[in-house]
Amino acid sequence: MSCLKQFTPPADADGSDFILQCMARKTILVVDDEKSQREILEMILSGEGYDVTTASSGEAAIKFAKDRRFDLALTDLKMTGMDGIELLQHLLGLDSSIIVILLTAHGSIESAKEALRRGAFDYLEKPSMKGLRSFR
Repeated sequence: MSCLKQFTPPADADGSDFILQCMARKTILVVDDEKSQREILEMILSGEGYDVTTASSGEAAIKFAKDRRFDLALTDLKMTGMDGIELLQHLLGLDSSIIVILLTAHGSIESAKEALRRGAFDYLEKPSMKGLRSFR
C-alpha cells in the first residue's frame, strides 16, 4: 500500500509537500504543450533532486509511461491533441498506482469535478502570469 493511501494531509495543507516527500523512487513526468511551463517545472523539481522527464504532448507522455514507471505525473489540462483528462485515463490504465495531478490556467468547477471523478489525485490552477508581472 502506498503512503498516499495511508495518509490524509491536514485540512489546512494542500498535501503537495507530503506527496513529494512520500515518493520512494522520486520519478516525475511533466506534460505540457507549452515549453516554458515544462522547463520551469523541470528546473524546480530537478533542483529538488527529483528525476524529471518532460513530454510536450499526451501522446509523447504515453510513450514514456510505457517504457518506464513514474511516481507522479503533472499534466496540463488543455493541450493540443490529447487533453489532460484523456491522458489521465491512459496513465492510470498503464499503472494504477501513478499519482496524476492536473494543472490548468483555465480552471472550472466542472472540469475539476471531472478530473477527480476520473481518478486524478488533485487539480490545481497554474499561477496567473498577470499576477507575476506585478512583481517586476
